[in-house]
Amino acid sequence: MSSTSSDTARCGTCGHEARIEMHRSVNANHHELREALLSGELMTHRCPSCGEVSELDYPLLYHDMARQYLVYLVSPRYAPDKAALERGLPSEADTRSYLEIGPYRFRVVRSLAELVEKIRIFDAGLDDRAIEWVKAVSTTRAANPAGEGNDGQASPRSPAVESASFQRVVDRPDGSRLLAFQPVLRLDEAPELAGLPFTLFWPMAVYEETARSLDVHLPLEAPFNGQWHLVDADFLRARLPNLPKLPKPSSAPTESGSGHAPESIRQRPPSRGPVETSSKGGARSAPGIPPQMKTALLAAGVVFCGIASIATWRAMPNPTAAILLASLGVFLAVNLARSFREGG
Repeated sequence: MSSTSSDTARCGTCGHEARIEMHRSVNANHHELREALLSGELMTHRCPSCGEVSELDYPLLYHDMARQYLVYLVSPRYAPDKAALERGLPSEADTRSYLEIGPYRFRVVRSLAELVEKIRIFDAGLDDRAIEWVKAVSTTRAANPAGEGNDGQASPRSPAVESASFQRVVDRPDGSRLLAFQPVLRLDEAPELAGLPFTLFWPMAVYEETARSLDVHLPLEAPFNGQWHLVDADFLRARLPNLPKLPKPSSAPTESGSGHAPESIRQRPPSRGPVETSSKGGARSAPGIPPQMKTALLAAGVVFCGIASIATWRAMPNPTAAILLASLGVFLAVNLARSFREGG
């Protein structure tokens, strides 16, 4: 069940005091409270005197009975260090009562944004350990701004990713799946990119491989575990400093209302030769003619056209017709060379 309490809050702008309702626990079955929590509305207060909107900060427990997980929000204001955090967690007797129902997961977060992200991760049926590791790797990669014709490739002007937040799983028309993250970019060297929408994508296969590795090296949900875990990048680095490295992710602009992932995003299979991304989306095979073969074909075409022109010139009694045929041979040679250059 969801529970509430009331308290007095003072507006930081005008000093007006008002009674506020604080939701100490939220059950996922209460859909209105859940949606208000995900949107941030549940943890905000509008001053009735001046209209100033302030964020509320208090401990909150989120409980999803169907998916069997609990996430406890305790900000640094209420638990500035690890010892204080551990003292404020629900007791072992409380967790044991949940474990009698099923294999519950118990997580601690330090901000509302982290709470919302955990809900998104678990509601998507994902492993938060693997998601946190993908995020940690993403902070060393580059992302691209949104824009027409963006091909999803890193460039020297692409700002670095400072942090990332999991958003959703994207099902593509071709049956593949991607993990979509909202990155926070470091715009020190490219301030003109501020305000542009970005989305960072990882192939689902990368996540699945990481999750399998973590199941072996870092099991958390052992039967009757009942421990609260603050699973973030620091948690993983402290316990598994030698985690396998992940391949480079794809980054691309946020899709514009199409309901599908951008077609410019595709994991490149190493065994199928080069793949290039078209400006209209999708992937197509790149021309596969080696440069040596192109040169040989071009030389053969030029020689053939030259021989044909000379032979025609000497064989035809009419000089005007011979000149026209020789010009045609030169024209064909020039166009052959142009077609090879544009196709290369």
